[in-house]
Order: sequence, then structure tokens, then C-alpha cells
Amino acid sequence: MRLHEPLTVIEYRDLAFEVWLAMWLDYIGPANADLPPAVHRYTYQRIHDASTSLQGFVVATDRPIGFVHYYFHPSSYNLTEACTIEDLYVAPTHRGQGVGRWLIERVASIAAAQGAPALHWKTDASNTAAIALYRTLARQAQVLAFRKPL
Repeated sequence: MRLHEPLTVIEYRDLAFEVWLAMWLDYIGPANADLPPAVHRYTYQRIHDASTSLQGFVVATDRPIGFVHYYFHPSSYNLTEACTIEDLYVAPTHRGQGVGRWLIERVASIAAAQGAPALHWKTDASNTAAIALYRTLARQAQVLAFRKPL
């Protein structure tokens, strides 16, 4: 499905915490519902603060419908910093309409303009709808991710 409405970018400096928080809580889902409220506030503040590496923006039609958070980081395989999408969210009412593609392509343009050799992102293996989209935008890496809680 194609995007039928024009999208507007909202910078975090122009976005109320409560507006972002509603989308964020939907994004992290029940599995992460036990995160302390201070974590939510800290995440928002870091993205809101231009001096941190975590960047992002919100996209809206007549109201906010999604966001993307990304950061630049050193790469041992390149002379310039790579870019990684950390979080990508589209409201359920707007999924399958090109919003996710638009967000990824916009971050790719930002990364390319800064000389990044690649844009990376991960998703849960069960997120089949997103994986179908991602396969149209990028080559799937043949690596496994591991996580050791500390």
C-alpha cells in the first residue's frame, strides 16, 4: 500500500514528551512495560539533546504517527562512521502505507549526506511484516545477534 497523506517531520524540540511517550509505550510493548519511568524520560531527553549521539525525529500527518531513533558510530571496517537505526515505530493505523519505508529512506539520506558507508538496523525475527519491507530496502545480513543481561 502507498502513502496517501503527506508527511511532516517534527523535531524533538517541538514535540511534547507525552505525545512521544504514548507512541514509545506502544512501540516497546508489554514485554518491556516494567521499565522504570525514568528510562522513558531519559530516552526522550537524550534524543531531544543535540549534544548526544542518539538522534531522531517524529513523522506526522494530521497527528504524530511514527518515529525513528538513530545514531552514528565508529566502524572498524570503514574510515567514516556508520549509522544504525535503534528504534523505528509506525502507528498500527498507518502500517503498510509506506511510512516505515519513508522513515528508513530519510535516515539513509541523512547518513549518506554525512558520509556513512552503511545504514544498519535489526528487528525481531517474529516481525514478519517489517522483515518483508526491509528485504525490499536492504540486503539481509547473515549474522546472529546475542544479548547477555548484566
